[in-house]
Amino acid sequence: MTKPRDPETIRAQLLDAATASYTGGGAFSVREIAAAAGVNHGQIHHVFGGKDGLKGAMLEHLGRSMLKQLRGDEPADAASMVQAVARAFLADDGRFARALARQILESPTGDITQAHFPVVSELLTAIDGLDAAARPAAQLMLAEGLAKGLGWALFAPWIRKATRIDDAVATQVEARLSKLPSQVPQ
Repeated sequence: MTKPRDPETIRAQLLDAATASYTGGGAFSVREIAAAAGVNHGQIHHVFGGKDGLKGAMLEHLGRSMLKQLRGDEPADAASMVQAVARAFLADDGRFARALARQILESPTGDITQAHFPVVSELLTAIDGLDAAARPAAQLMLAEGLAKGLGWALFAPWIRKATRIDDAVATQVEARLSKLPSQVPQ
């Protein structure tokens, strides 16, 4: 008889297998992910509520991994924080961006299943600590920075949800992005 595994170990193995499958560009099969994690496919439904729950948990897991990297840098000011976020995204090897892009592209309505945004939430917490008059500009800068780094055309639904911006701020981001010089090589 085999010894039962710890539920947290099973969860971690499923998240690792899901990340490898989802960011690798292949089929995202519950049975294949469960097999890669060494568990019965019913565990995915038990632990995550199904395939969509697994996708959302996977994106949150990737975000928490980046946040751990970010917190390890202990940024002292806003500029340091932005640089730390950039390093966290680089350390991620693009897995989060690939997973997010795939989720958006596979959704006919552009729905975002991710409910928690660890890195963006950390930055919003820092923004909440600013003077009330400075918060709107900082939130706009955060959304604009994400748009420039990830790409507004594809990632706008995620950026809007993660940064909690409304239509007016989204219009400002789009206007600011339209003023950027073209990056097309001559």
